[in-house]
Amino acid sequence: MDRYIKRNNEYLLAINANSNDVANYESINGENLLGYYASNFTYDLYFNHREEIDETLKINPFYRNGSTNSFQVEVPNQIILGNQTAGVAIGDLMVTAFHQNSDVRGMFSKFVLHHSFVCVGSAIHSDGTYVSTLAQSQDTICYKEGAYWIGDLKIKTQDEVILEDFDEQRSYYDLNHNETKEAFHFKVHRLYLKNPSCYHYQIYPKFQIEEPYQLIVEEAAHILCFKNMIFISLFDSKKILFEAFQIEECQVVLIEQLTNEIFVKFSTGTKLKKQIIFNVTSYVCMETDVEQRNEFFVVSDEYEHWIRFRRAK
Repeated sequence: MDRYIKRNNEYLLAINANSNDVANYESINGENLLGYYASNFTYDLYFNHREEIDETLKINPFYRNGSTNSFQVEVPNQIILGNQTAGVAIGDLMVTAFHQNSDVRGMFSKFVLHHSFVCVGSAIHSDGTYVSTLAQSQDTICYKEGAYWIGDLKIKTQDEVILEDFDEQRSYYDLNHNETKEAFHFKVHRLYLKNPSCYHYQIYPKFQIEEPYQLIVEEAAHILCFKNMIFISLFDSKKILFEAFQIEECQVVLIEQLTNEIFVKFSTGTKLKKQIIFNVTSYVCMETDVEQRNEFFVVSDEYEHWIRFRRAK
């Protein structure tokens, strides 16, 4: 899977995706039989102050945290040609994007801020029923003070979510055929949306201070403004004009606006366009780690790259 990681003194956040370069999940020799949708733009949180409990058996694959899935069992070891993903970071800030083109199609972003992350989905559609899961936990989910809480984890959303408790049973044999068939019964709490065309919500893994932002959702772009930063996810190779910026053929862009400089991290992602356009009104390119050819920046891989602009005199 493609994976994007943030780690600090309190938690580790892993965002998991797949693409036309990396298979969805691996299952061979009767192992990892319930691994489907594990890389469907899911998120995993691991807390430094708490011993991790093995909840593998209790995770329903159709309701993985952060994912949007149908109720069709996903075939393992598959490269899904239409899926595209990318991510870049500046310090502890990160923008990630996932263009999903499987049985459920849609445009998805996860914008990672200092103490929270924002999940966005748009243009979501499918021929069948599907769910977008905000959280699935063995711990109780409660609503108070205008948000949903799972212990110290806080989820803020204006969407009409469904909060349900499920009684389920599974055995370790369901996961791996070399394990015991003894069935375990347990209760799982889920917060999810059914057949949404769009959504957005904010998660504080360990609630500290509010992090307000401005979100703009366009036809094929998600833009989030936070302090002096601009986070951009682009889909379908669309050109975007936003404020002083003209951007074309990137998939993700993270912009830091300084006094007389603008620092940009970007990636073309797995769609891998070789020539991008990045112009900033009244600014000139001072440095970059890619070749500059006339109005184009030439990129030969899916990794993150950077450009430093300085205000024109």
